[in-house]
Amino acid sequence: MLYADHLTLGKRISRTGLILAVCLQLGVWTGCMVGPDFVPPQVQVPSNWTGPTPATAIQPATLAEQDLARWWTFFDDPNITALVQRAIESNLDLMQAEVRIRQAWAGRGIAASGMGPKVDATGSFQRSQWPITND
Repeated sequence: MLYADHLTLGKRISRTGLILAVCLQLGVWTGCMVGPDFVPPQVQVPSNWTGPTPATAIQPATLAEQDLARWWTFFDDPNITALVQRAIESNLDLMQAEVRIRQAWAGRGIAASGMGPKVDATGSFQRSQWPITND
């Protein structure tokens, strides 16, 4: 009888979870809906615009942009300059950072693989035939 009580409790919990999931999904869907009076904004684009500028045609940085790239020098503080210089020198390449992240995830997967369930199966088959004697 105790098992039947646990079974009905499990059904109630799963039913409640299903109702909660459906309500949550409906809330997400209604949050993404647009009202019936929605009018998309009109964007003014120059007629001579053809698209983004290719990387080879980028103009060199102006003097103001170069100054902005070295914003910390305006404080005239040797500590800040030393910290920024050390950060620039020890900055990892983006590819190296990606490889290290992938390596960390692989190491985590290897470490976590021992915590999962393990399945093992063995089998054998043997067939014997005894000689029939007529005594």
